[in-house]
Amino acid sequence: MRTLNTASKTPFVSFDDWYSYCRRTRHAPPSDLARSSLALIKRSRPNPHVLELGPGSCRDSRFFLENGAELVTGVDASPVVRPYASALAHDFSGRFVFHPVLFGDFDFGEKYDLIFALYSLQYHGIEGFEELVERVLGSLAPGGVFAATFIGADHFMKRIWTDVAFSSKQDIDRRLESLRIENIHEQRDMEYDVGFEGLVNHFVVTARKP
Repeated sequence: MRTLNTASKTPFVSFDDWYSYCRRTRHAPPSDLARSSLALIKRSRPNPHVLELGPGSCRDSRFFLENGAELVTGVDASPVVRPYASALAHDFSGRFVFHPVLFGDFDFGEKYDLIFALYSLQYHGIEGFEELVERVLGSLAPGGVFAATFIGADHFMKRIWTDVAFSSKQDIDRRLESLRIENIHEQRDMEYDVGFEGLVNHFVVTARKP
């Protein structure tokens, strides 16, 4: 789970938990969404410019760079992410650019072929969330691909997390009405952890700008 790259007032996951998550995923295979979205954009853009919001351990950013991305821009304010970003910038000199800022403070001034946000957008917080999504989609190049997850409104932590942007299917359809939906599906799982048990749901979205 993501934290500290958010405009919210309190973190939702401890610094230690986020550190452990990044350490566990650093050498993990790339996510399924990274694989499928890169394959989709490479049909028309063999060497895409990718924007990743919340790269964490940078495993997916590394995958993009190893598989043809001309440039990857990462945005994440968490200090936990910085060593991973620095290592990736060293390994891919000039092809990975990192901005250690909140999503809301990023200027979105360029156009990107692929915008990728895995389990990260909701931690911007509720205030200004719709405007953030508009800014994100506004920086998508014509023909570009938006690949992201939105945390579902049935998520069991909704009763505890008071400043997270939970989304219904209708919310997502409305936000993405200017795009052509390539794929959208809901992940629904039961989570069992110390002191927690309940439904975890996310919507996984891939869409293309006409």
